[in-house]
Amino acid sequence: MRKSFVIAVSLATLVALSCAKEEPHFSRVYALEASTPFDGQTKTALGPKSGEAYPVFWSEGDVITVNGVRSNPLTSSQAGGRTASFSFPGGVLAPFRIEYGNGIPSSQEYLSDNVCSGYMIMAAESSQTSFTMKHQSSIVSFTLTGSVNVAGLSLRSLDGSPVSSIADCVQMTVPSGGVSLGGGKTFRFVVAPGTHAKGLSLDVYTTDGSCMNLTAFVGKRLAAGRIYELASVEFAANVEPVIAIASRSDLLAFAARVAAGEKALRARLVADIDLSAGWTPLEGFTGELDGGGHRVTGLKRAFVQELTGCVRNLTVRGNVSIGSASDIAGDESKYWAGILANRVYTGGLIANCASEGSLSYSQWGKSVAAAGIAGYASRGTIQGSVNRASVSVTGDGSAVVYAGGIVGYTYASSDVVSVKGCRNEGSVSLLGSLKSVNAGGIVGNMGTVHTSVIESNVNVGSVTVEASAKVLGNINLGGIAGSSQNDISACSNEGSIHQAASTSHIQNIGGIAGSVVTGSVEACSNGGSILLDGSPSTGAIRCGGILGFASGDASVNTIALVDCSFGGGILVDIAAHSAVYAKPFTGLYSIANYSETGCVSTGTVTQR
Repeated sequence: MRKSFVIAVSLATLVALSCAKEEPHFSRVYALEASTPFDGQTKTALGPKSGEAYPVFWSEGDVITVNGVRSNPLTSSQAGGRTASFSFPGGVLAPFRIEYGNGIPSSQEYLSDNVCSGYMIMAAESSQTSFTMKHQSSIVSFTLTGSVNVAGLSLRSLDGSPVSSIADCVQMTVPSGGVSLGGGKTFRFVVAPGTHAKGLSLDVYTTDGSCMNLTAFVGKRLAAGRIYELASVEFAANVEPVIAIASRSDLLAFAARVAAGEKALRARLVADIDLSAGWTPLEGFTGELDGGGHRVTGLKRAFVQELTGCVRNLTVRGNVSIGSASDIAGDESKYWAGILANRVYTGGLIANCASEGSLSYSQWGKSVAAAGIAGYASRGTIQGSVNRASVSVTGDGSAVVYAGGIVGYTYASSDVVSVKGCRNEGSVSLLGSLKSVNAGGIVGNMGTVHTSVIESNVNVGSVTVEASAKVLGNINLGGIAGSSQNDISACSNEGSIHQAASTSHIQNIGGIAGSVVTGSVEACSNGGSILLDGSPSTGAIRCGGILGFASGDASVNTIALVDCSFGGGILVDIAAHSAVYAKPFTGLYSIANYSETGCVSTGTVTQR
């Protein structure tokens, strides 16, 4: 018979609320009673200020996550106080890992009298049914005066230490038309706790393009659950002005200057821009373009052809369709396509951006690298970015396909490629005749040096080889990466993976990565479903909740799974096949230097 228990959770104090007994690990808990005591100290704000403190109250729609399981959202009748009861549809098991919030975002909205409660994060770990949660965020507050209108602000750490959950900078968006500083205005950033030895740098941009920079909190330790205020400062431009882009004609004029040789310009969007009347991808850009939280829409080609500069805080939306060589550019062996950039190269940076719409690519005799953010990346960084666009590639059987939500293919023989803190919500689909496939929710193939980075990425989109497709070579599919030669850390997949095509070749399918040659896979989780129901006649099927296949040269390569968890489901629905390897963690490994440490499975593996 099922048992029902109550967990008392304090969100800002170190004192347990009750003397409930410790539950054994097999017990299931179906309800949580979470309390948020008010201790009279200044803490991060969810409720209105009272004296020098901000009490924390539960709100309608709030959820907490325990061991990766989300509670049911609070109703209006359950909200409004410091105590609320959360219910769980399937129960949770001790030990408990509790989280509130989805991380400190790198793009935050300006609120005149508070901060968005969704930016607050809290966490706790315990094996007891009564335990305490702690704040995981701080607030820094800047009051500015003057006679200008602020179009946006950016806060970054001068020593590169984290400011948001995923990056060393935070962008603040403001209402259209800007925020007048008349009478003084306060801007509050939610930031990661920690010490910034060189301080935090605040850039303030106005609607007329003027810019002010100031440095604050040098060497200051920012403690979780506290607010740090800077004395009022009057705006005074002290940085070279940026180009303010307010219309399509402004953006076309900026692109013309870049094409004419002014490649290192600095610009900032101060309005949304529609490019449905036509756009030629920005070429050879080495400067900095700050989207200011605005959107570029109507794209039929990538926004940037080859990026060696920086694009940040920008959302791009388009329906990009590639059907011939005249639609795209590439080298002699492969072509690449993205909605934000076709290629990121030589230190190029995409930060805090988003892509929407669709990208479809019809192959014509060349290898394909396609993704919602960037088709190809070498010696560059993509961080804190989100893809919401669908990505589809239709092959003609002539060359390899690399497809991902964030980037299709990466390679760097010496420098580092970093894909960090990104999220994919779009579908990745493969159709037609495919010579071979490498497809993942985040990266199709991470074919770079071992020092490159796949870290803190999340995929909730589907990765599918359609039933109508025919695959003429190997298949590598993963929730995060189709194939990889690098460490993968702190990534999670909740998206579905479906291989439905006919093939006579090897299939490597993993909840995190299909195939890994070397490196560690650490603190990764897969809660998504994997379905294999194609029609293979021969060729091994290697399927794992984390990795499909671990391979490499035992004399030089090591592959380690550390603290990974599998809570999803695997179904191999293929009749009478003699070479199926389906397991909770790794389907098959062929390297002696392979290990599993601290991994946990609550998922299911079914073969029929």
